[in-house]
Amino acid sequence: MDSKFQLEYAINAFVQDIAEKGTVTALDEKELKSHLHETIQNLTTQQLTEEEAFVVAKLRMGNTEILAQEYKKVNGVNMLNKEWVFIFLGIALTIVAKTFLMFADYYITHQVFLNKLTISAGAYLLSACYLLLAFLAILLFIKGEVFTKFIKAKLLDNNVWAMALFVTFLGFITTIMYGNFIGSPFKGYLDTHINVLYYNNFAEAILRGTVPVTVVLGLLFSTQSVNKKFGWGVVFTSNYYLYSFLLGFGAEFVAALFGRMLFTNGIIIESVFFGITYFICAYNFFKYNPTMNLLHFCLFISTSLFVECFWGYFNKDFAEGIGKLTAPFAWAFIIAVFLAFIAAKRKWKKPVV
Repeated sequence: MDSKFQLEYAINAFVQDIAEKGTVTALDEKELKSHLHETIQNLTTQQLTEEEAFVVAKLRMGNTEILAQEYKKVNGVNMLNKEWVFIFLGIALTIVAKTFLMFADYYITHQVFLNKLTISAGAYLLSACYLLLAFLAILLFIKGEVFTKFIKAKLLDNNVWAMALFVTFLGFITTIMYGNFIGSPFKGYLDTHINVLYYNNFAEAILRGTVPVTVVLGLLFSTQSVNKKFGWGVVFTSNYYLYSFLLGFGAEFVAALFGRMLFTNGIIIESVFFGITYFICAYNFFKYNPTMNLLHFCLFISTSLFVECFWGYFNKDFAEGIGKLTAPFAWAFIIAVFLAFIAAKRKWKKPVV
């Protein structure tokens, strides 16, 4: 390698180290690189090598942690707005994904009902739709750095509020379009859908397990920042009441997915896995928020409880075991919260890393 290439690599690594703190914009990165180049160029005229000039330039700029904090003071509100945009972008994409699966389910089931597709063809075609969506979701998490850099550089740095309105509109319009296009289920939908779902164990495993597995993989990949690796503390630490509300909703959602969708061997088995999953979520929330006030605690728990009650009431006329609020689930919820709080409290005595 030539010296120029090594210098460029060193500059990019230094700026990237600052960018990993999440407080600089794409424009800030360009300005930092430009400033380093100018400083190094001036220093090389004073009989210094490029490597020596780079070391001096870094010392002049100061510690990366301090620089990141200074940028945070300037960009703090803008950065927070961008984080909220990404949250709502995730919600919008989730609605789009859900709508796609609902449409595929309805359309393929309808084709089977009309005898235009066999039950086996319908089962495998619907399974392919689920696997395709799972693949795209996982690809998005793996290649998230490219995606987020594009969003930040091309959209968020220009007009964060316009982007926020767009992703909100995207989620709502998808739901509205689905409702208007599909309408109410046709007569015979449920029986045909059950035939497709239970065609064989392979198809059933895909149709029931793809969503929970994708959620788990998504959570695992999401603990890897687009810039740096970080732990579960970043996901579960809540400094805002709205985020505690969202975490409560998310914990219930994930627990319901595992308890009711992945396992269908009876209400007791479902409630056990529901309780285990909710315990993990609640434990991490309590563990990483040792100084939370009562309102944060109540928002997290009450949101989960409200969603569970609402889901149970809303689905009371649907298939058995899907959405009923029963005693096993109630006990699973109570025990999970109690054990999670006790386990997390023991961790509060130690430094949380």
